[in-house]
Amino acid sequence: GGRDGATKSALVLAEKVKSDGNSKFQKGFYREAVEEYESAIEMLTRTTVDARDAQVVDLLGACRTNVAAGCVKSSTGLHRERDAAEALHSAVLQCDAVLGGGGGMERFRAKALFRRGQAFGEASALEDAATEGLQGIAGGSESLRERAVKDLNEALQMG
Repeated sequence: GGRDGATKSALVLAEKVKSDGNSKFQKGFYREAVEEYESAIEMLTRTTVDARDAQVVDLLGACRTNVAAGCVKSSTGLHRERDAAEALHSAVLQCDAVLGGGGGMERFRAKALFRRGQAFGEASALEDAATEGLQGIAGGSESLRERAVKDLNEALQMG
């Protein structure tokens, strides 16, 4: 069957918002780009939207990995360690959502691992106090740097 109206309109709007985000990203306005991508994610994850629709899954995967990219990029320009850590934390959470998403998210797996590796790598350069939350996500026992290397290697092996 065809798409229902709610899914159709969410796709049209989210695609436009994502495209606006891409323009901002290319100009180096990373935080603004992230806001656009997050707004697209919000549109696509509403209960009225068919979550199994292949185009929805695809756009969602792209927006989540784009948020991660924008958060990693913006973290390097943030003056306060805590703000940078929060941006990196968001990047990791979006990547985790892709990696745990199954279904059609598989094709974004390498990109999500790569972005998560980048986020852990950037976080390893921050002060310990700022990265407590990230350390928890990384699994505690492994250092952020070890976790970054692990994710990046896995992403590269996937090619």
